[in-house]
Amino acid sequence: AAAAAVAAAAAATSAAAAPPLPEQSRAQSAAAVAASARSSVAACAEAVTVQELQAIRGLGRPHASVREVAETTLMLMGYRDATWSAAQLYFDRAEAFLERMRVFDASKSVSRLQYQKLCRSLASSQGSFEESFMEGICPATISLIRWCRAVSDLLATRYGDFADSGRGGAQTRRSVARSPRGAAAAAAAVGEDGSGRVGVADTTGAMGSQMSPRGNDDGPEDTDDNFAMWPPPRPNLGDLEISPDVYSMSPADLRRVRDLTVRKANVGEVTFPGELDLVRERHVLEELPVIVRLEPGEVL
Repeated sequence: AAAAAVAAAAAATSAAAAPPLPEQSRAQSAAAVAASARSSVAACAEAVTVQELQAIRGLGRPHASVREVAETTLMLMGYRDATWSAAQLYFDRAEAFLERMRVFDASKSVSRLQYQKLCRSLASSQGSFEESFMEGICPATISLIRWCRAVSDLLATRYGDFADSGRGGAQTRRSVARSPRGAAAAAAAVGEDGSGRVGVADTTGAMGSQMSPRGNDDGPEDTDDNFAMWPPPRPNLGDLEISPDVYSMSPADLRRVRDLTVRKANVGEVTFPGELDLVRERHVLEELPVIVRLEPGEVL
């Protein structure tokens, strides 16, 4: 009996010392990466100072890259008005802005579409999020750039690594401006081949498909709360046109929205190819005017 007890104890010890199953190892590794990414976001938020925000706010005619960094920061934090003029107002109240940034939970509050837009900005050839470039433009933006990049790393643990993608993502076309200056800007944007396609990074990749596709389980559950207010409220779109008109579609149709396109006359358009489930990502219906910005010489 004693020998049997010793054997049982030895077996239990061996089992306890056995390496975890591959699935457990992957889950533990993913959790560790996510925790590290959250810590990095928090550290970057703490590094942003009142003086930096006030220095940015004081720029009378900021470089386009400074505007993009500020507007991208606001977009990620969910501000409905994510324009430069709004950034000036928020940065004027720098303490309140920093308080909100430091409690902001990017892992839960940033949608897939916002993440895609962030990734396109980070991959832009304009260099707005390259520290070496921005040091010579506006050093005060460096802390915000690092925060945005940390948020991107964190969201990659949830939505997938944007950089590893190889399929077609959001496609952008700009109409050529009629003035010589506008024509030159448009030519630079679309390339000498006149294809009208901007070289933006792919928006699909390991995420599967754009925004929250059918079958993806990282969005909210389909409960009656999703249909509490129908049809969805139509935001102030200004000059933007949405095709198809998602604001007049039934819940059933919104589950399968194909090739969502946002366009502005005489400026251009952004298309998210594929099938989207806008019931699962209902908040996107309210955020489209903020997430997509179309201006002459600028498509974000």
